Amino acid sequence: MNSFDDTLPEEHEPQYQELTTMLQQVSRKPAFVAPDRQARMLAEVRGLLEITASERVAGQDVMNMVQFQAPQLRGGRRQHRLSRLVTFIAAVLVIGALIVTDLLIFHPWFSSTSRPRPPVPPDRFVISSTYPIAKDYSLNGVAALSANDIWVIGDNPIRRPPRPQALFKHWNGSQWVIYPDPASETQTVSLRAIAAASPNDVWAVGSVEGSFQSLIQHWNGSRWSVVPSPPNGNKINERYTLVSITAISADDAWAVGDYSPGGSFGDRTLIEHWNGTKWTMFPSPHPGSGSRLLKVEAISANNVWAVGSFYNGPAQTLILHWDGAQWSVVPSPNPSKAGSELRSVTVVSGHDIWAVGSFSDSAQGQNVEDPFTMHWNGKQWSIVESPGLGNYYISFSDVAALSANDVWAVGYETDNNGSLIEHWDGAHWNVVKRPGSGTVNALYGMDRVPHSNTIIVVGTTYYSTGETGTVLYITNPDGETH
Repeated sequence: MNSFDDTLPEEHEPQYQELTTMLQQVSRKPAFVAPDRQARMLAEVRGLLEITASERVAGQDVMNMVQFQAPQLRGGRRQHRLSRLVTFIAAVLVIGALIVTDLLIFHPWFSSTSRPRPPVPPDRFVISSTYPIAKDYSLNGVAALSANDIWVIGDNPIRRPPRPQALFKHWNGSQWVIYPDPASETQTVSLRAIAAASPNDVWAVGSVEGSFQSLIQHWNGSRWSVVPSPPNGNKINERYTLVSITAISADDAWAVGDYSPGGSFGDRTLIEHWNGTKWTMFPSPHPGSGSRLLKVEAISANNVWAVGSFYNGPAQTLILHWDGAQWSVVPSPNPSKAGSELRSVTVVSGHDIWAVGSFSDSAQGQNVEDPFTMHWNGKQWSIVESPGLGNYYISFSDVAALSANDVWAVGYETDNNGSLIEHWDGAHWNVVKRPGSGTVNALYGMDRVPHSNTIIVVGTTYYSTGETGTVLYITNPDGETH
């Protein structure tokens, strides 16, 4: 029997170097030879080899798997050994494809969920920035009632006096105006989210540091005031935090977060409701040893969604639904066995809802955090392919929809110290390249401007002199106006 060396062309033949180079490529890393590269390589081999019809039969099954058809030309011993070589190359490529399939199934880090996609040119959308809107502040939330009535909230992480620890700022159509925060006068607070039912009915939530209390504040059209929140954190090691709020009407609002009852118990989901008179704590599911909610969004009084995560080993996605009578868990998939979390949700209609978050994995020996999207079609939640940026620590923080074909998700990526913006056009999620300045741009919150085709986004831009609150206006000229 001939050795493998005998199946190669002689060194003086022109095919020798080309074929051995291809063989080395697929032998070293067959799983990373892309399908289009496989086709090109086999096409090149086809042009180099002369294989007889009888010899082609032996490798026909393998060749069909990679759609290779060898020409019927004159042959001999040279044709036989080259046929064995091309069959070997094709087999290695097929094995590599199977390895890739295994990676796609068992390692989400390698899946299309995190595969980079070229950014959409920024000139397709109109993206404008407002700098600086709040020096030394990080903007965490935004509520838009109209193009001339927009609220943003933020924190002063480095506590630079004499600036207050929390910030309320309002756009009145001509300028941004700061309003005093009554909670910051005597204690350290953190504002996390804001929502509006009307120009005279705006809510903000967060927490009071040190006292372990949740914080709720209300705007009545003339001033902000603190509204009593039921959990008071008087017991040892109790902690209550509210991170999201949705306002349906003057007598119907929901706020969510998490609380720790103390002792050896883990965190639990926290849901509070406003009935027009007072806030009350509502019973909610705690599916794991540690559960938390990060965003709540209402379609109607009897149709409210909340998302987050719970721990049953690694973190898993958590979705709760209010049907007018009770909160219940809705099954949701997880893109990774190493940890997944949902961080925001937005509603287009009752059968068209998007949720976004991030998953972690350690495939290929590397720690990974990548963004992912999930969609509700009226019957079930399913993961939808979304591109990453090819980095290792990327996350979505919020999502907002203008229409079924015009959905936006924003976040941040720490590897390149930049913001993340993606757009759903009805068929695919695409990365949108954002123009801007500063060394780090993290985007945390967003809202749709009513009766427009504009999304307003808030976050933080870091400069050498410090950080400043950032406001972006994203307009889709082809988008629908509602």
